[in-house]
Amino acid sequence: FFSCFTPSPPLCAKLKPRDPSLMSFFEETLPKWAAVAESDAFASGQQVPCKLFLDATVQLIKIFDSIYGMGMVKDDIDGNRAKIEANLLKLPADAQPTATLQSMCRAELGAAKGAAAASVEGSTCLAILWLKRALLLVEGMLEALVADAKAELADCVNKGYEKGLKMHHNMIMKGVFNTAYHTIPYRAEFTKALGDPAKVEADMPAVWKTFAAIMMPLDAFLKETKIEPPPSDSWW
Repeated sequence: FFSCFTPSPPLCAKLKPRDPSLMSFFEETLPKWAAVAESDAFASGQQVPCKLFLDATVQLIKIFDSIYGMGMVKDDIDGNRAKIEANLLKLPADAQPTATLQSMCRAELGAAKGAAAASVEGSTCLAILWLKRALLLVEGMLEALVADAKAELADCVNKGYEKGLKMHHNMIMKGVFNTAYHTIPYRAEFTKALGDPAKVEADMPAVWKTFAAIMMPLDAFLKETKIEPPPSDSWW
């Protein structure tokens, strides 16, 4: 997935507080994920509309700008997002607005002999697999932040890592993450970088709940189709 985490700024570096008079990060983010959840495709059958999902992802990963050491995670998420977008744009113009992540994966699965064969470099199957794993890091981090208002950001990032990526990393990558872990800012500094701290904390649960509700059926689909292979049969 990623070979290393972006080197962090010096530990003495401080995040720039966001002007509290502006919309908070989560105020800006919620409408993007709400658009996915309220779409006809998702509301009627938990199919994830591709374009709306990719747009929401672009907004969500800006959160890494306020977490030292996680720049490579952001870059890799955006790289996989771009691969899916490129595949979306290859579809006929009239099919693009209604394309879902599931329909794009099913098309690749139907043209290949099994999930492993379909999940080649540049495919939607492989890109969404790693995109989902990394987004589960964000989802797990938000879940932990919402569950305990006193929990420090580093501990919450670690819980997200355990949920999304740790089981897919070798010992070297786990060591790299551990190094990055020690550069993560304090929660108070992080929330100030996202807006008025009280507003950030108040807006966070709605984003997490909406985002998690979308990730759950997507994760289930990837496991059902074995794009996400069983732990004992992992080919990635």
